[in-house]
Amino acid sequence: PDLCMPLHEMESTRRLQVLSRQLAQTGPPTSELCALVVGGVVLDIQARPHATQQLLRGGSVPGKVTQTPGGVARNIASAACQLAQGVALASVLGQDAAGSYLLSTLQQTGTLDVSHVKQVQGASTPTVAIVFDNTAEVAACVADVATVEEQLTPGCSLVQQLCAHVIPQARLLVVECNLPAETMRTLSAAASHAGVPVFVEPVSVPKAVRAAPSLQHVDWIKPNAGELQSIADAVCSSQGRPLPPRISRGEDGSGSRSPAAVEGHLRQLAQCAAVLLREGCKRVVVSLGAQGAALFVSGGSSSGSSAARVCVGHLPALPAKIVSLSGAGDTMVGGLVAALLNSGAAGKAAQSQQLPSDADCAALACGMAAAKCSVESLDNVPLTLASAPSLKADAAATLQGLRRHVFSV
Repeated sequence: PDLCMPLHEMESTRRLQVLSRQLAQTGPPTSELCALVVGGVVLDIQARPHATQQLLRGGSVPGKVTQTPGGVARNIASAACQLAQGVALASVLGQDAAGSYLLSTLQQTGTLDVSHVKQVQGASTPTVAIVFDNTAEVAACVADVATVEEQLTPGCSLVQQLCAHVIPQARLLVVECNLPAETMRTLSAAASHAGVPVFVEPVSVPKAVRAAPSLQHVDWIKPNAGELQSIADAVCSSQGRPLPPRISRGEDGSGSRSPAAVEGHLRQLAQCAAVLLREGCKRVVVSLGAQGAALFVSGGSSSGSSAARVCVGHLPALPAKIVSLSGAGDTMVGGLVAALLNSGAAGKAAQSQQLPSDADCAALACGMAAAKCSVESLDNVPLTLASAPSLKADAAATLQGLRRHVFSV
């Protein structure tokens, strides 16, 4: 940039240059394994009442019921493979009609390696039933993913094969908390031993605790506030330490977007993020709904104090025309993962004593732009993600709103 430019304009220009690299797939299609995503592929049964109808407990209302491919790992891989090359998915399905349908849809993408998705005789295909209200929020959800937990154990042949032959060839491993905690730890340890960075998606508040034993191997984790609290509580409980303070939706409890409310919320979140960072996790990305998302990294110890410093990069949410929130968080992870792969930043360590890097913040902005495409679509992951006309502009606009904070905890 022009050396006569004001400093803030130079920083903005540099960030946008980083962003452009992260959104660009470079070179011809490759057979190289860049990211391996391990976890669930499920059949989503989604029920939505008509816009004029309110859900009625104990009764039925007119609406629409659809069946669509879903699952956390599947959604992440589907988003990532549209925006980057060399993405592979590993999972298990039943040898039933639902399993054959899901495998067929995965094979039709053409850009996703599904050679590690196995159909198991006698197992039932994971299925999730979701009921939305007429504001597109999830009103109720029942998940039957027992096959993932029962089949993907540390000693199963697929997990052993991944650890021995597949993970060492990858540039990034993505695991999600539908997997048993022992399997997550086995996969993460194998990746750490091979020098492969690990990204964890916590899935839900009850399942997020499965990530706790693997934190020493984790480079990235993306909880929401409730999942972050759950993981931090689990770590502190296991060590006999006091639980961190409770997280409210914002300083005033309302989830307000005002600067004071956002900063107050970030300060609360930093208390829990510090627990994960002390365990060895390198980066904690927290999705904040209307308040956007924030990236937390360790800043070492405060000068002259035993208190730890937590450095934060906060990105605001862009306005969106919400159609469905299902799959938005997974799409965000997929977009973030793709940006890391495209920029070559997937394996770079977080720098202590510094604020979150421009490259990491730009990757988060890409993920948030991808999530915006998702919430404006009925699909869990839009199949036109790569060609979405607003993707680059949304990522750039999000990155322009970056604000940095440092908290002592």
